[in-house]
Amino acid sequence: MKKVRISLLVFIVALVCFVGIVASAADGAILKTTPFRTTQDETFKTTVYLEENSNLIDFQIQFKYNTEVVELVSVCENENMKGTMEITQKDDGLIHVSYTKTSANLVEKSEMFDLEFKVSDTVGPGKYEFLTMDSSYDTQAHTMVNNVLVDLPIIATFDKLNIYASGDVDLDGDVTIADVTYLRQHLASIRTLDDYQLQFADAFYDGEVSISDAVRIQQHLANESIILGNRVNITFYDKDGNIHVVKSVKYGEDLLNYPEPITYKGFTWIGWSATPGSYTEIISTNLKKDIAIY
Repeated sequence: MKKVRISLLVFIVALVCFVGIVASAADGAILKTTPFRTTQDETFKTTVYLEENSNLIDFQIQFKYNTEVVELVSVCENENMKGTMEITQKDDGLIHVSYTKTSANLVEKSEMFDLEFKVSDTVGPGKYEFLTMDSSYDTQAHTMVNNVLVDLPIIATFDKLNIYASGDVDLDGDVTIADVTYLRQHLASIRTLDDYQLQFADAFYDGEVSISDAVRIQQHLANESIILGNRVNITFYDKDGNIHVVKSVKYGEDLLNYPEPITYKGFTWIGWSATPGSYTEIISTNLKKDIAIY
């Protein structure tokens, strides 16, 4: 009788452990990117890593990066990666990655592969999904339960690419009076701005961060035609007046590449226009102020 009870107890413990593993697997594995900060025409590096407790043993995924926003410089497996990985770069911004680990599931946080990108010189201020999992690809991932491979959901929650405008000292995505306050506090040694923030503090664009920059930002808040820094923005709108995309060029330069046409059912595309409602030729050379295009 005692042996029966012990056997029953062992069975229950084993069942609970098995259910726990399956439940954990059902939650899925999560891929993330390490933090990065950048701006137009600069390169940045990030590492795709697997969150802890993912219980993953293999995957095959196709990733897609936004070729309108970034250019891939390099991709390679991380030096701390445990397992075997194959990475293939494809056309149209596609990266195929397959991974397998022989002995046991990955449980700890694991760095998988490293990426280096260069940001387009014409991308405007905003938040961009620069890297995603290709939804058209048959993604597969597994966990191992009692030597049996079980399908494992896998998702990517990658950081967005943030491009900030000159004057956006507090990096909240908008140029407001708060940026003036931040800058004045920095100049008064009440607050310290890091080197990245200081890139956007030189609103007067004289190579120095001074009270002139705070004044310039305040002037811009009262009159948006006053340019901050050395860039002008070109905002493209759809037919309903919503922002479609924002481009940016350096002060006095030309915008050479326009976004792809927007297609609407029942409408014939004529071309981008300088005015809404009717076609007006666009002058996008030697730009020295922000413009809107429809």
